[in-house]
Amino acid sequence: VDLMIATPGRLLEHIEGTNGLPDRLLGLETLILDEVDQLLDGGFQRAIESIIAQLPKKRHTLCFSATVPDKLLKVLGMALQEGHVVVDCVGKNQEVDTHASVEQFYMVHPLEQSMFALYACVRKEMERNPDSYKILAFLPTARQTEFSTAVLKQMGLDVMEMHARVKQNQREKVAETFRAGTKMVLLSSDVSARGVDYPDISLVLQVGAPTTTEVYVQRLGRTGRAGKSGRGILLLGDYEKVFLQKLKGLPITDLPGHDPSEDLCKVQAAAGLVDDDIATQTYRAWISAMIGTRKSYKWSREDLIANANLFALKVLGRETIPALAKDFVATVGLQ
Repeated sequence: VDLMIATPGRLLEHIEGTNGLPDRLLGLETLILDEVDQLLDGGFQRAIESIIAQLPKKRHTLCFSATVPDKLLKVLGMALQEGHVVVDCVGKNQEVDTHASVEQFYMVHPLEQSMFALYACVRKEMERNPDSYKILAFLPTARQTEFSTAVLKQMGLDVMEMHARVKQNQREKVAETFRAGTKMVLLSSDVSARGVDYPDISLVLQVGAPTTTEVYVQRLGRTGRAGKSGRGILLLGDYEKVFLQKLKGLPITDLPGHDPSEDLCKVQAAAGLVDDDIATQTYRAWISAMIGTRKSYKWSREDLIANANLFALKVLGRETIPALAKDFVATVGLQ
């Protein structure tokens, strides 16, 4: 084998369980860690450290990362030799330029109005720029992206989706269509947060608190490119307001919420028309995401369950709480 491409978790499984692989890795000449900050955000720090410990110290190592958070420094210290070279392909002024050219707003809403807030912001931007709107909305998970796309379509909007559950050939078609067009709306997971260039985006929407400040800035950087202006709106549930403390120093201002009026009921009704299986998987994904962040919101186990049920009934539009498999409940510690 001349080249091996793997996720950290799967590679570590093979190192620990595949006969002969540790010995073969002793002949490794080059190690490449791509999107290291994203790997760490995904919880792979221990796996990466364990893998590096199994590799020969004399090797060529390349690490690629869009940001350099503090937790990355420990991994770099293990992976790279002393005297390694750092190449900055962005420049120190890039972040400043982005902040200067992009108007930044945040909007806080009750949990049950999450889907309505997304719909209202999309509609408002379409009315604001009827001939040139180009909206990129980031959702926390692939499942939530899939569900939200279905809801907006039920509301009569022409939207596209981009996430890991979309087949690669279809993703390429969506990316090319969105890149070349105007008067378009793309809902995406973080697969569109970096490494892609969509020109002339008028608005970046971020639904829910990003995992880090760096992720917020990366997403925001999809607009206001090539010297053009842009806008960014961060939609936060009332329980997520604590994230604003991480944005101190950024020129972000409060944006009044939209009047729910009759549209809230219409959006909830549209959500109720989405396939039950998609809704159940979205419910599971939401719980999984919240398990890792509930402490920052000071949620007890009971708080998480109560809010998950509210999410199912009011955001997903279900008449009853979706059933969860016993093994999933045990895995997330809600038994």
